[in-house]
Amino acid sequence: MATARTWAINPAFLQEVKDFNTEYWKTYNHLQHWTIAVGQSESLSDEAGVQETLNLARQITVEMAKQFLLEETYGYLQTPSGHSAVYDNEVACAQGQHQSLYMLAGEICESLELAGFQGLLSDGVRKQQDAIRKLSKDWAEHEQLENKLIRGAT
Repeated sequence: MATARTWAINPAFLQEVKDFNTEYWKTYNHLQHWTIAVGQSESLSDEAGVQETLNLARQITVEMAKQFLLEETYGYLQTPSGHSAVYDNEVACAQGQHQSLYMLAGEICESLELAGFQGLLSDGVRKQQDAIRKLSKDWAEHEQLENKLIRGAT
């Protein structure tokens, strides 16, 4: 008879990865500042700001790929038994968010790359503003959930 398996985390490893991946946090903070700047109606019409947005989208996909791979390889574990149904669901939710966050970041980056190739990067950035804001919000919520899980497991 097969044993039911649930998701658990390795809180020490997750915390260590979060503490030492400065590029991930630098990229995360850059996105949060970008979202605030756009929310305060700072112009994205200048070429430097538009190119910075494309560079940020590229960096987000790179940093998410590295961070999420490390977290999923060593920080998220399937175990024969869990702490509780609520905890197991939260861990599975946090782990599942990696895919949706990375896919959204990838879609934004791909869209901006295509717009840049077509010479329409400014329009592409304007069209992707809502998606970029969503990515910023969802990424912040994901990090809050993982921090809650780390605190709850120690």
